[in-house]
Parts: sequence; C-alpha cells; structure tokens
Amino acid sequence: FVKEEYILGDHNIAKFLLRTTPALAQEFYGQGDAWQMTQVDQWLEVAVSQSQSPSLPSLVDQYLVTKTFLVGQSLSLADVAIYLVLRKVSVDGYE
Repeated sequence: FVKEEYILGDHNIAKFLLRTTPALAQEFYGQGDAWQMTQVDQWLEVAVSQSQSPSLPSLVDQYLVTKTFLVGQSLSLADVAIYLVLRKVSVDGYE
C-alpha cells in the first residue's frame, strides 16, 4: 500500500525526519557517512523483520559484546529502534 500523501511505518517516518533535518541526521543517522547510514538502515530492517523473534535479544547481545553502540561511536536511530523493539518485547512478550 503506497500513497504519495503518507509515509507508513515508524522506521520510515523516523528516516524521513532525519533526512529532512540535517542537524538530526548528523547526530542520529550515521553522521553523514554513507557506510554508517547503511548500517543504521540494516539495523532498522532487523528491528522490523526480527521484532517477533525470540533470538533478537541474544543477537543484539552478541553484537554488542565489544561495542557500546550498534553503529559508530555514538547513539543512533539504530540503537533507538532496537531498544524500542526489545522494550516492547519485555513488556508485552512475543505474540
């Protein structure tokens, strides 16, 4: 379902806001680096596609063993998206 007047999906709305607000994009969307922006996009896909997967928490834990943030050296949209999915699972459980 695609309509020109709407942007559907939380991660698509978030990306739109970041892409249209340079200060936010600089801070939360890969800091203007194409590689980091692509990594953020990949984690957003994981957040959407794996949101009901019981293995998501361990996947994130394993990835973060040697890292503080999912992408780069500071908080990004990837961290926020994965946090929100994990938080929802911890409150609501898996459906």
